[in-house]
This record gives sequence, structure tokens and C-alpha cells, in this order.
Amino acid sequence: MTGLRKIRVVLVDDAPQAINMLLFYLKRFENLEVVETFTSALAALEWLLEHQVDLIFADIDMPELTGIDLMKGLINPPRVIYCTSHREFAVESFETHPIDYLMKPIAYDRLQQAVTWAMESILGLKLEQVQVKEPYLFVKEVESMAAVRIDIDDIVYVQAEKNICLFKLLNREVRTRKTLKEIRERLGDENFMMAERSFLINKQLIVRIQDSKIILRGLQHGIPIGPDYAPAIREFVDARLW
Repeated sequence: MTGLRKIRVVLVDDAPQAINMLLFYLKRFENLEVVETFTSALAALEWLLEHQVDLIFADIDMPELTGIDLMKGLINPPRVIYCTSHREFAVESFETHPIDYLMKPIAYDRLQQAVTWAMESILGLKLEQVQVKEPYLFVKEVESMAAVRIDIDDIVYVQAEKNICLFKLLNREVRTRKTLKEIRERLGDENFMMAERSFLINKQLIVRIQDSKIILRGLQHGIPIGPDYAPAIREFVDARLW
């Protein structure tokens, strides 16, 4: 959901696998930014007393400090969504005014609804249910006519070639009969940008810019920067230049 500021998120759970599960699902929400994860509630408390975030996903039954006590220990607590296997903490948790109380294993539709409520509360907006971007897509390959999975993070660039497009991935290439305009609309502009009329590049894989060319991870050759697209690329780089 473009146009909205990023919501800074912290995950707290003594089970690493629970944190990994949340990381996997939350990366689909483009307006959420997970800034830290903790398997120790005490470590999370110390960090949160020094840093500001918007939202915490917290387990409740943890050995050093419960998720509820963690929230009570914060001077200006952010919003919280509890993720727990224990229904018996529900009444006590209401003292900290949680946005939601999710039971493990967490159903994805419930997580999506909780994120929508969190965004409404934090941003002060009324939203339709938050739409998420799947971390992959399927395209019909020209050569085999098979439906081939493409992980979006693996896309280095997409190049228009006459009436087909080439997906250059980190480890392979896939050609499909889609227009570059269609692919650009599908991928969005958070991680992708035009470098030249026939090249859509992954901004996160830029390694070097020199002599009007962009070097992307895994490439030996540079991609030319078209004059119409140079200002946007320069703005992207300058905003991150030290």
C-alpha cells in the first residue's frame, strides 16, 4: 500500500521458529518494517526503552518476563499484538490495550486482519483489508509453455525483447510473453525501477553505478541508464549516499 509511511515493528518470542514464521509472513506487507527481533523479553525491554517503534508482536508466556509485563514496563508503549498458545492470558492482556490476541498456530487471515487494525490505529486511517504482495509469481515460459515460479527477490532485471520479456534471475533466465508495462505494474515500484526503456531493475541489487551504467549483483556487464530515467536513479542513490 504505497503512499503510507513505514510502520516500525519489533518481534519478541522465546521460540526462534515462531519469529521466523512471522518474518516470513510479515515481509508480504510492504508498509511494515521489522527493525529488530528478540528471543529474550528482558533484552527487548532494554532495547525498547532506548528506541521508538510503532508495533510489537509479542509472545506472552516467556521465561524471563511475560509479554504483558514487557508492555507494562515501557513508559510510552507502542501498540501490541499478542501471539500466544494460551487463552488464559486474554483477560489480563486487556490491561495493555492490545490491538489483537492471536492464537498459535496463527491463521494467516487472522494475521492479515490484525495488521489492518494495527495500521488503522497507528496511521489514523480507515483502510480496506491490507493487500499483500506474494513473494513469488508464476509465469508461462515461452520455450516449455510450463508455469514457472519466479521468486521476486531473485529478479535481477527484466528486459523487453520484441514481443517477449526476459526475467534475469540470480541463477537462471526465464522468458515469457508479457509486456514490460504489465510486469512493472505487477512488481510495483517499491523495489523496482526503470533504468532504460527496455530494462526494469531490482533496486535492492544495485552494486555500482559508473559511466552511465548500473552494475547489478551477479552481472559482469553494466545496464545502460537512459536519460529519461537518470534523475530518478540519481535521486535514489543520493538519498543513500554517505
